[in-house]
Amino acid sequence: MEKQTSDLYYIVQKTSESICDYFNRFNAEMINIRNCDVKTTIEAYKRGLDDTSGFYVDLRKYPPENFDDIRARTLAYMRIEVMLSFEKKHSNDKKALSVKKSEFKPKGVNRVETCRQVSNVRTNKGSGKTFRYVELSTYNFAVVNANNVSAQLAGIPTLNGTNYAMWKESVEIVLGYIDLDHALRMERPNSTTENPNTDKIEKWDRSNRMCLMIMKRSIPSTFRGSIIEGTNAKNFLKEIEQFFAKNAKTEASNTLMKLVTMRYKEKGNIREYIMEMSNLNGKLKELKLELSDDLLVHLILISLPAQFGQFVVSYNTQKDKWTLNELMSDLVQEEERLKRDKTESAHLASTSQDKKKKRAKGTAENVSKQKKHKKQDKEFTYFFCKKVGHIKKECPKYASWREKHGKYLTFVCTEVNLAFVSEDTWWVDSGATAHISMSMQGCLWSRSPTNDEKFIYVGDGAKVKVKAIGTFRLLLKTGFYLDLVETFIVPSFRRNLISVSCLDKFGYSCLLGNNKGGFYLNSNLVGTGSLIDKLYMLETVALDNEILHSVAKSNKRKLNEDSAILWHKRLGHISKQRIQRLIDERILNSIDLTNFQVCVECIKGKQTNARRLGSNRATDVLELIHTDICGPFPTASWNGQQYFITFIDDYSRYGYLYLIHEKSQSLDVFKNFKAEVELQLGKKIKAVRSDCGGEY
Repeated sequence: MEKQTSDLYYIVQKTSESICDYFNRFNAEMINIRNCDVKTTIEAYKRGLDDTSGFYVDLRKYPPENFDDIRARTLAYMRIEVMLSFEKKHSNDKKALSVKKSEFKPKGVNRVETCRQVSNVRTNKGSGKTFRYVELSTYNFAVVNANNVSAQLAGIPTLNGTNYAMWKESVEIVLGYIDLDHALRMERPNSTTENPNTDKIEKWDRSNRMCLMIMKRSIPSTFRGSIIEGTNAKNFLKEIEQFFAKNAKTEASNTLMKLVTMRYKEKGNIREYIMEMSNLNGKLKELKLELSDDLLVHLILISLPAQFGQFVVSYNTQKDKWTLNELMSDLVQEEERLKRDKTESAHLASTSQDKKKKRAKGTAENVSKQKKHKKQDKEFTYFFCKKVGHIKKECPKYASWREKHGKYLTFVCTEVNLAFVSEDTWWVDSGATAHISMSMQGCLWSRSPTNDEKFIYVGDGAKVKVKAIGTFRLLLKTGFYLDLVETFIVPSFRRNLISVSCLDKFGYSCLLGNNKGGFYLNSNLVGTGSLIDKLYMLETVALDNEILHSVAKSNKRKLNEDSAILWHKRLGHISKQRIQRLIDERILNSIDLTNFQVCVECIKGKQTNARRLGSNRATDVLELIHTDICGPFPTASWNGQQYFITFIDDYSRYGYLYLIHEKSQSLDVFKNFKAEVELQLGKKIKAVRSDCGGEY
């Protein structure tokens, strides 16, 4: 790719780099650029200088006309640097200094104005001209960029909405590291006629402009359109903070929950684990919910596994309280001791091919002689030699047989893997030819394997069955997403593996060493890893607001969001009229109810589980009497009654109605009714049925 003039902006003066070396680097890059723009070149050269040096201020105050003017003025400052270096080296040799200064007298500086703005000026009285020397301290540059600006900008993650805190911290660190955070720390200086503050305003404007460009570079265009862009970097950062601000109470609750539920799983270093818990406590402190150091120490001890039980008991038995640093140093030593004392064991089992028979245990040495004589007096036949009077271990024939055949031993070696690996961790494997996942958790989509993909072969040649092939999305600690395409899902595996060769197909590169690993895409760092149990584990982050589900193929018809039957089910199977009322009241959007289908669930819900038998009817008069009371009515009868009571025969449907003043008269009225009908029909009332209203 051909270099452009804008590439010169990446050339900056390094720490303790002389103007001569900086000019040579800049000139070498400029020569390789075709049709180099003069104006852009001059501006790039000035921006690369230390903005606190006198040479930078001089170029700002007296802008050069062309690049030849810059060469001449740079040469003058280079001569000044040589003189200052010599003067410092021979500060006690006045003769050598006078000789060296005489070399500069005829050459001098063409324009005195060139050095007018340089601080710490000395005057050479030996000549008629005023010659100005710059102290070497002026060139102790504050620019501390690594190789170039892009190397620092690569450390700023892309803002994705969930990593705002990490993004802001990275921006502030990078801008402070390259000395461009002046506009974020201070307000713009005021300019007056008495004090124009030209230099300070130029420095602030440059810092403000660079801060805006660096922040916008790491913000996606989808987010940038929602944020009000301004010309002030400090206000722009506040707008972003308001856009991604979280509820303080919710964030404090989540942070506290994470701190309390943390458990050390021995996946890494215990020092890093304690620092992580301390970091969560620091976040709580920012949210005005600080925990004391003693409470944090107890939380750390509670979260340790059972292997540290002896250490916890030792702490509880001591009267003195430990600080966090003391606890950390002691736990590191305890972890090293536990790793050193780990041993491997095997089990030895001894068996013989003799017939298995339950035998009584032999007598102890302290058993009385009387019991021994009783056993010896017993006569039994030994099954091996068919003789009487001795037991198996005393049989000479059996002993000789054992010498010939020997003793059968079976060695059983059981290997127990005590390293419990979490299912959400991913491990880098340079020898794997495909990505491997041991579960469907986090799978975006999957498909069935083909005939050639149904099995994979592991290192020992064994054939392992493949359940499915899918795509997994991982959220890395740097804020980037990593999609693992064509991942083999093998439940029999114990770790999720990432194939380096498969990543290489998509342009990723991997750099491993010093117990750390880095993953790069187009020379930009996108992921990191650490060495654990002789394998590199990719550092991922659990998603807070997103849950990745496995999406299986389905032939089911997808419902429209504005479907009437869908809203009928969402709202608890309400009627069509209720839905229409909600639409009229503008609670729901307009929904087409013309195609309102029959709801099968509603029909099933209205059906009874068991068939109800019909009620038994009376077969004769007075066999069953129905009674009930109605009232009180607001308007009383002409005689003042507000209630009436009915008696209806179930067989004939013949009924009686009596007006009463109160419910308490029910029993008396029933007695009158009973006496009348029984006397009239010559039969007795067998049953009376009421609604259990409490009248009787």
